[in-house]
Amino acid sequence: MHTILGAGGPTANALTKELLKHDPNETIRLVSRRPLKVTGSNVTWQKADLLNYTEVLAAVKGSAVIYMCAGLIYDKAIWQQQWPVIMQNLINATKETRARLIFFDNVYMYGLVKGPMFETTTYNPVSVKGEVRARIATQLMDEVKAGNVQATIARAADFYGTDSMNSFLDMMVLDKYAKNNSTMDR
Repeated sequence: MHTILGAGGPTANALTKELLKHDPNETIRLVSRRPLKVTGSNVTWQKADLLNYTEVLAAVKGSAVIYMCAGLIYDKAIWQQQWPVIMQNLINATKETRARLIFFDNVYMYGLVKGPMFETTTYNPVSVKGEVRARIATQLMDEVKAGNVQATIARAADFYGTDSMNSFLDMMVLDKYAKNNSTMDR
């Protein structure tokens, strides 16, 4: 079973489609705080608050793979408070279930990078949010290095996909174009 935490967002929606495209009979559990419309007999929904370890553990029981696709309100104080708790809950649930964790992350922890980014690129955050992301990524990868969990971090520079309206391109170009904003004529 594949469990997608943070279901309903653009990454989770794209992932669900890809998993089903790969194998239409794949068993998928979508997890979010708010109810979702579920299509297909092999796709279910379960409510969970990622800040509550008991709910996280119940949501991922029986999973072979756990995908972390959730996001938080774009507020640095909330990130500082909630991301470390969520990551610890994920680590503990992954240890308990022995599932593989795939964490969809951003690139805030790198700061300004001149040239290509690699897995070995040093973290150099230039914002509070970048510092938070560096801390939780290190927290997870330290557990991987210690052999306590199997996990992978997948990173992208922005939100992508037809369900996303949060990327720079969406907000600064496409949204203005859709509203026929005259500043796009320059």
